[in-house]
Amino acid sequence: MIKTTEIPFNLNDKIRFKPNENGIAIMKRKHYPKDSVWPDKDGYSELQLWEFVNTFGGHFIMGLDIPTVMDVTFIKEDWIPEVKDEIPVPNP
Repeated sequence: MIKTTEIPFNLNDKIRFKPNENGIAIMKRKHYPKDSVWPDKDGYSELQLWEFVNTFGGHFIMGLDIPTVMDVTFIKEDWIPEVKDEIPVPNP
């Protein structure tokens, strides 16, 4: 059984992601101000989810050089996880 968690998330909330060289090139073409979303010393950037999708959505294509590391962090203030009922998962 897998427990699911619903995470209420607004498209205006931010995500934290790590762009690679391809992602940085896309950000440069979008003319983002250097002091706003450019990677920090650890290589991470933050954007509102809608802006992330608008900027990088068309570049996530299987087999191509995607623009970011696949793992992102949702940034949500005052979020309390809500565990739902267990959902049965069939065994392969």
